[in-house]
Amino acid sequence: MIARGVDFLENWLADNISRQKGDEAMAGKLAAKVIADGVAAGLAVADMELEEADAEKYIREVIVHLDTPGTPSD
Repeated sequence: MIARGVDFLENWLADNISRQKGDEAMAGKLAAKVIADGVAAGLAVADMELEEADAEKYIREVIVHLDTPGTPSD
């Protein structure tokens, strides 16, 4: 993942996932949206090194960590 892709993903997650939106069932829809938003912002999918399945898994992990204080990523 290029630095611009990392920055985009981190900012997107901060803006779009919060404790209030911590619904694991939404991970698939959020994955499709982050990829679409990245492409709309001028990133190639390869720049983000994400495929929808990978993005969904990553987003699901972020949501779980938000919903479970004290997990290693906190």
